[in-house]
Amino acid sequence: MQLRQISLRNKAQGFTLLEVLIAVTILAVGMLGIAAMQLMSLKDNRDAYFRSQAVLLTQDMAERMRSNQSKVSAYKGIDTSNSYSQFQCTSCSADDIVKLDKFEWSQRINTTTTVAGLIPSAKGTVTESAGIYTIEVSWQADGATVSKYSIRVVI
Repeated sequence: MQLRQISLRNKAQGFTLLEVLIAVTILAVGMLGIAAMQLMSLKDNRDAYFRSQAVLLTQDMAERMRSNQSKVSAYKGIDTSNSYSQFQCTSCSADDIVKLDKFEWSQRINTTTTVAGLIPSAKGTVTESAGIYTIEVSWQADGATVSKYSIRVVI
């Protein structure tokens, strides 16, 4: 009789160990799912941040153009992949303001410092067609995907 009790007790202990192993496996799979969800959330949050920066940059150029309406046609053809020479002035003419705006906007888009917190690998352009100006900021955040944000304004 004593032999039978020992063998039943050993079987029950082995079964409990198996239950613990299955529970730990399920918990590990759940934790991996949570980690993947966290990574996806961080990526989406970063993409939203870049898009909001693009909105601010396009609005910035639109406001610069509105404030210098007499020379608005001089903004046509801006491409921040070109380098604009540093420009400063104390009493600026309308032409000087265009040069200053091109330089400053190019600097904000092409910055590589994280302090400024703008968009990596960004490019800004201003084009005009039939009196409608298109201001676009494009960037390549993660490998091959190119994202864009553009607005059209009539000034």
